[in-house]
Amino acid sequence: MRYLVTALLTCGLFVGSLQADTAAQLAKLPVQIKEQAGEDWLIDSSRYKAKAYTDSEKKEITLSNGLVSRTFRITPNAATVRFDNLVTGQAMLRGVKPEAIVIIDNKRYEVGGLNGQPNYAFLTPEWLDGLTADPKAFQFSGLKLGVPNERFGWKRVRHHAPDVVWPPKGIYLRMDYAMPQEAEVLKSQKTGVVVSVHYELYDGVPVMSKWITVQNATDKQITVDRFSSEMLALVEHNSWVGAQEGVAMIPPGYLHVETDMAFGSGNHENACVNTVRWRSDPQYSTQVNYRRVQPCLLSRSQNV
Repeated sequence: MRYLVTALLTCGLFVGSLQADTAAQLAKLPVQIKEQAGEDWLIDSSRYKAKAYTDSEKKEITLSNGLVSRTFRITPNAATVRFDNLVTGQAMLRGVKPEAIVIIDNKRYEVGGLNGQPNYAFLTPEWLDGLTADPKAFQFSGLKLGVPNERFGWKRVRHHAPDVVWPPKGIYLRMDYAMPQEAEVLKSQKTGVVVSVHYELYDGVPVMSKWITVQNATDKQITVDRFSSEMLALVEHNSWVGAQEGVAMIPPGYLHVETDMAFGSGNHENACVNTVRWRSDPQYSTQVNYRRVQPCLLSRSQNV
């Protein structure tokens, strides 16, 4: 049986109140436990519970359900530094990218992320302490842990499994990012703009949901022109020296992505082609493809 790690990337914008949380919450989390899938989760998924862990130095936080795990470095800024398929033991991530990108009043801002990775073909733990924060990016300011909430009322008028649970059980993480001090919108303002990145990992299935919200705490009107809610530098499916005319280069097939911004089509393979893109990674300078156009960068948007 072939196992797929599935990620649901839900994208939204929100303007309203937001209570700040601090990274001190990490001290309440248990020490990270390394998990590896055993029983077939399609037959018995009861042991695969989504939880949050931290390392002994409180530098990282991990969401894991024993099937898939995602680890975030939270200092000097926050960024995904591991994304693993625990069923197969595959490390899917090869590089650190921003957690999101927003364009506010025609200015592009990265949300989180770390700079200084020497080679984007792979990522080693030894490099992490040497990575630095970009002062022009939104900076990690706090987090909140909880459980998934009901996104909408489900009337259950159609056929469904009799024991289905709504909202699904799992773990919820919100990570907040403050606008960089040099941002134009902060001039003469008491407070700024906060971008929150939300994650949900569910019990019993290798599925993760992600979305962003934006809070304007200034007294100035802003315009969120465009955004990208996800950017993952993933291990390539194969290595092409050069593209052949009429033959499509194959993106990684181990990760399936859907969004609630699909535009038609009843086929899952192309329902999200206008919002989910496999792009080349200009930072991946050592790739086999001499034109550096290998599709190995997952982006939830194209135009940011």
